[in-house]
This record gives sequence, C-alpha cells and structure tokens, in this order.
Amino acid sequence: MKNNQSIAIIGGLGHVGLPLGLLFANKNFNVNLIDINIAKKNEILNGKMPFHETDGEKYLKSALKKNKLTITDKPSAIINCKHIIICIGTPIDEYLNPKINLFLKSLENYFKYFSSNQNIIIRSSVYPGICDILFQKLKAKKIYNLSYCPERIVQGQAISEINKLPQIISGYNSNGVKLSINLFKHICKHHLICSIREAELIKLFSNSWRYVSFAI
Repeated sequence: MKNNQSIAIIGGLGHVGLPLGLLFANKNFNVNLIDINIAKKNEILNGKMPFHETDGEKYLKSALKKNKLTITDKPSAIINCKHIIICIGTPIDEYLNPKINLFLKSLENYFKYFSSNQNIIIRSSVYPGICDILFQKLKAKKIYNLSYCPERIVQGQAISEINKLPQIISGYNSNGVKLSINLFKHICKHHLICSIREAELIKLFSNSWRYVSFAI
C-alpha cells in the first residue's frame, strides 16, 4: 500500500524539482528527491540551496526541521511513493532538435519500479507527443495514471509563482486527473483541466511568451 502523503521527484535537485519538493515537504508530504547527480546532497541537507531561489533556504530549513526530505540517486526509492513527479527536461542537439529517445532512455531505470496504483506526473517541458509515447510504454504494464502538469515558473521564483499561477492539469484517465488535482491543490490556489496535447502546447506557448517578455 502506497502512502498517499509520499512523493518521489525524479530530477529532484534541479531548478524545477527542488523548489517543488520544498513546497510539498512544507505541506507535510514525505518528499524523496531522486537525482543522478547528488554532489550537492550534503550541502542541501545542511540547509544550503545549490542555486538562487527566493525564500528557498527558508523553505529548505523548514522542510529539514520537519524531517520531510530525503535525497538519493537510487531509482528503487520510488517503490513506496504514491506520487511520482518527473522533472527531467527534453535534451536538444546542436541543431536545437529534441532528443526524444534520450528523454525516454533516462527513465528506463525507473520503469520496473512503476506500479498501477501510483500517480505518475510529467512536470517539465516536453516535445509534443512524448507524453503519448510514455503512456504507451506504461499502458503495456497496465499502468494508466499518467498526467502532464507542466511548470510555468521563472527560474529563481518558483516558490512564489507556483502558488499564484493556475496549475495546468491533463491526463489519460479521470483517476489520474483527480489524483493530480488533489495533490496540487495543496500548493496551488487554482487549476485548469485540459487535454494532454493542449497542455503540451500551453507549456510551449508559455515558454515563448516568457522569452519574448524577457527580450523586450
């Protein structure tokens, strides 16, 4: 039986995963940050953020005080977690083309630990269609709770913006969508439900809008 208050964040030490984990930890979720690069593990566990994040250290120290945060590089750590949040971005080549196979390959070590009663969420930027490919792989294992709930924050302002921006929620079945709504309502005031493809395009349009705004 999975603990509904347990979350594993794959890619959990990056600019997307770490602030998200801190927000959930401060809402009394047990958060396991999983990352292949844990060189900063001791620094983080000593209350020091590895990058700038407004109010990051305050939330980090609070999470550590609550004893709600763990860090590991072992994929098997997701076994007892109800919610699995994937924060690995899609790499690009020298021509800016997405390396779709590399994204999927980075998840290979986790596939054998996914189970049908988990809620699996893709959080970061993905090329349109990647969610469909991943769902087909999970579906072959009779796993149907896959959602796409993209982040839309400015780097360094995640903690303040996640609470303010409506959370986009999409999924392949009603149960997965319901689980994701019930999860994100702890840290977001509002949410917007849409289809997977709409969510993928919303995320890309949001990125483009940010880039244009920064440039101006």
